[in-house]
Amino acid sequence: TPKTPVKPRKMLNTAIAAVLGMFVGVGAAFIMEFADTSLKSSEEIEQALGLPILATIPLHVGVEAEQPRRHHRRHKSSTGSDSEGRKQGA
Repeated sequence: TPKTPVKPRKMLNTAIAAVLGMFVGVGAAFIMEFADTSLKSSEEIEQALGLPILATIPLHVGVEAEQPRRHHRRHKSSTGSDSEGRKQGA
């Protein structure tokens, strides 16, 4: 018979869970990275197909690409002006 009662070792269990969680997380990240077969650059596409790239489509084109995006809309207020204080035209 045991001389002292058996109780859970909370600190040891927490430390083991943290280390195992880190291993599982890093392992999952590596598996996801190596399982991704998408082509990410034009050089990879040329190498995979053995053909030259004739053109690429840019993600953003024009004036909007040069200016920072604003996530705020102009709206009419009860005073007849927009959100920046300018009078709305008829």
